[in-house]
Amino acid sequence: MIMRRYPFTPATNLPARLVVLSLFGRTLGMALLLAAGAVPSVAGPMRPRDAGDLSGMKPAGESHLVASTLAWETDEADLPGADTLAITYRFESDAETPSNVFYDLTSLQEESLPQWTPGDCLGLEVKLPEGVELLVQVQGDSGRWFQGFFAVTPDEWVRLAITLDRRTFPQSWTPGTSESYRSSIDLPIRRLRIGVRGKGEGTAYIRDLAVRPVYGPAVAPGNATVTPHPAAEEMTSLQIEGAPKDAAVIHVKDYGARPDDGQDDTQAIRAALEACRALPAARVELDPGRYDLLKDMEGVVAGDDLDQIALLLADLSNLTLAGQGTELILHKTASALVFRRCRNIVVSGLAIDWENPPYAQGVVVKEYNGALDIQLEPGYDPEQAGTVNMVMRFDSGSRLLDDKEPVTLHCGRKAVSQGSVVLEYVYAPWETFSLGDGVVRMQCNDEAGQQLQRALREGDLILLRYGDYRNNGITIMDSDRIALRDVSIYAAAGMGYWANNSSNLHLDGFAIEPRPGSGRLMSVTADGVHFKDCFGVLMMENSTVVRQADDCLNIKSRYHRILEQFGERLTLKLWRPNSMVPEEGERFALFSAYGEELGSLTLSNIEATDDPLVWEAQIDPTAARNWKTDAALLASLDRSPERVVVRNCNLGENRGRGILLQARNVLIEGNRIHSTSDRAIWVTHDPVRFGEAFPPSQVMIRNNRIIDCPRLWRNSAIQISAFLTEVPPGVRAYADIQILDNELTELPFDRASGITVADATDVVIAGNILRKDPEPACLPGYMAQTAPMVVENCENVLIRDNVLEAPRAGPIILDESSQAISTIENNKNLIPSVFLYPEN
Repeated sequence: MIMRRYPFTPATNLPARLVVLSLFGRTLGMALLLAAGAVPSVAGPMRPRDAGDLSGMKPAGESHLVASTLAWETDEADLPGADTLAITYRFESDAETPSNVFYDLTSLQEESLPQWTPGDCLGLEVKLPEGVELLVQVQGDSGRWFQGFFAVTPDEWVRLAITLDRRTFPQSWTPGTSESYRSSIDLPIRRLRIGVRGKGEGTAYIRDLAVRPVYGPAVAPGNATVTPHPAAEEMTSLQIEGAPKDAAVIHVKDYGARPDDGQDDTQAIRAALEACRALPAARVELDPGRYDLLKDMEGVVAGDDLDQIALLLADLSNLTLAGQGTELILHKTASALVFRRCRNIVVSGLAIDWENPPYAQGVVVKEYNGALDIQLEPGYDPEQAGTVNMVMRFDSGSRLLDDKEPVTLHCGRKAVSQGSVVLEYVYAPWETFSLGDGVVRMQCNDEAGQQLQRALREGDLILLRYGDYRNNGITIMDSDRIALRDVSIYAAAGMGYWANNSSNLHLDGFAIEPRPGSGRLMSVTADGVHFKDCFGVLMMENSTVVRQADDCLNIKSRYHRILEQFGERLTLKLWRPNSMVPEEGERFALFSAYGEELGSLTLSNIEATDDPLVWEAQIDPTAARNWKTDAALLASLDRSPERVVVRNCNLGENRGRGILLQARNVLIEGNRIHSTSDRAIWVTHDPVRFGEAFPPSQVMIRNNRIIDCPRLWRNSAIQISAFLTEVPPGVRAYADIQILDNELTELPFDRASGITVADATDVVIAGNILRKDPEPACLPGYMAQTAPMVVENCENVLIRDNVLEAPRAGPIILDESSQAISTIENNKNLIPSVFLYPEN
């Protein structure tokens, strides 16, 4: 999760009664929270010794302070029977910065502060004059002070509750050891200071001091104007017919392909597909059973394009490829099905698998200096081992990625370049060889290998990945209207499904999962489903995507960097060699480096330069005249989806995210997302590392069930934020985000938050249920990084009717832009809070 550390500025436009505070430092576990309504007392009010002693008390700080007094008053008409602390002050009016006056409240009691426990709070009410802010400082056993200045509605009593949480968790560690560095706010809190800051003179009042529990719900009346957008309701199904009913039928058996005979069927099926070229439409049928592909390699020339592709469908239209419980079994590293320049094709009733999957799994049996011995499980060929580019550790009981001491390590890698062009990243993999009896030895000579050895122990269940991103199960390029129905991929040395520069794609009843009954820990070795630079309608429904080595679903377009602009001439740089080269008349959106949209333009007269990644183009005169000086990025409007639907899918148990979304006009509905190592849903864009666009807008995430996410990494279950980007205050890349009626269960609040929204405008978070992990790894409580909800740098936000089911209330944490929060109402067990910063 992204937590920004802007210079602190007070929240001066908070709605009435929405003044809640939170303490955090490098890793913080304290929050100052609003308690709306009556708050029952646990301990009695803290009483002064006597008014005479207090009136002579000196303030703890007097910068620019001319005079101040402290006294206890009793106003029978205003607060019968209660003591009110009056701070009368006079500051120099010409001071450049507001002045402070604060008093050490520890001396206001008969004894020191009570032994506070996690969840207790110091309750109080304040009434401040116009232009004066409350100052709070807290010191724990460590001696470090934390402070904040907070504006409240002037001349009204506002109730506050200061909660104190102790949190301890590993800040950094050496894998394989029990050593860790811990950061915590120690209890009990030894000293509390309270006062005011401002200019001029006046009197501030504080009353009803007591130790209390946090008590919700919190209600903040506001004026949010966000309403559900209609785009999601208008999304309809995508109809792709394939071959018409009267199309010619081609049987692969007529070309020599026979299931279950153990012979290589590659050339026979290729011949059947080739026969479709002479027909306006065709239905190709495969009988039930197993077809072996790329087994004998007869007729395949090494290095030929088809050496890496089992079945290529190129320049075909109006075709149905129909299996009937048919399995395609690959015998070498290659893509199973590749579509190029195809139109209106339906594939159904197929399963794709490998004779030997592109990975092996087993148990560490011995560790040497520079090597590991692994006993492979039955069904994995030790002679196949070769080279390994990733090692992952799994829990031997659940057979999920190990969430207690996670290990996922890449081998070392190096960039291969030609001049200024980075062609690709090539792994320098770990070598393995067979020792016999199903045991392989893996050499771990590089720095990553040595780290791996320190992390693993005898008896650990691990997976060795051979394939990565090179050979997908199904690849779709430059095609339109392609549908997969009841198609399964059990293994691939790359992504399960990869689509590039294609449109109107439909997955229904699609599955990427380990072969049922195989006991495999992994399905495909990269993303499950990946849409890149695709447009039209993208739909995935009623599908299962589980146990990949990366994201379940990734939807993105590609940014181009703007190098320079002179008049109507533009020079741009493609982000990567696989980026789409701009085309004549292509429309682009213009963005700042932070994803703020600045306008649009059209490119023409596109010319290459000596650098294959750098291109020059003409922009339309209107765009040239209105050019924004902070324009940094372009993203194609013609290569981004018209709308996206992800509905009724089962996603998870993978390394990576459930859904990585970088698109507009999106409905994510009715899905079950479980046990992802990272975020369940991440709405983002990446202008830093991978150059992935767009910053999403009009996104509805509703009626999803999210379970045990994230398992490993310190992020949120649902998160809207940029990738590795510190966004300045006031810049909002995302718009019209609605997170409605989702159920988030087994939330690991010891390392992750529930819902985070950053850098967005027009946001609704409503009707969600959040359930805390019943057995947290740390003491009960919350940090800024692990709150049930976090909102940063947003405006026009509605947070309504959400429920936290946990042993005690938790915070909705807001940053210093909290005045952007318009309405927070009817939430149960959720309390708004604002960050409090450590004293410099």
